[in-house]
Amino acid sequence: MGCGMWNDNLHYDHGFRVGGVLVAGYSMYLNDLAGKLKTDKILFPGCDGDVLLNIYNKYFKQIDNSQIELSTNAILAVTAQRYFSELIANTVLKRVEECRERNTIAEIFVETGFDYLVEYLEDNDIEMFLFPARLKKGKLVLNFVTF
Repeated sequence: MGCGMWNDNLHYDHGFRVGGVLVAGYSMYLNDLAGKLKTDKILFPGCDGDVLLNIYNKYFKQIDNSQIELSTNAILAVTAQRYFSELIANTVLKRVEECRERNTIAEIFVETGFDYLVEYLEDNDIEMFLFPARLKKGKLVLNFVTF
């Protein structure tokens, strides 16, 4: 690869050079952490964990493991106190960008599972029938986080 003979796919080349090192390091970290915590089993989440699971099992397996079918958003929802900003970015703000002129703020909250917050929008100076195209993203984030 480094000699210039491999130039088949730029994305594959980058993933091979960078991703391989990251997965190897992460696998070794998992083994160290699992040993320190006396872990019986490592759970690799959903689609993203599939590559890690396969590489871990083939080259680094020291601990029993399995894959659980969970989406990134499901994991963020379960760990919302710790990863609140990531949860908002992957749900509400993602939908705000996707449907700036099609759905109101209230509809987006309902679609993303935050329907219980709709009643608080107007108390936080956000018009529930406003389309995101007319709202500054910073204001939505600031007001939403302070609910």
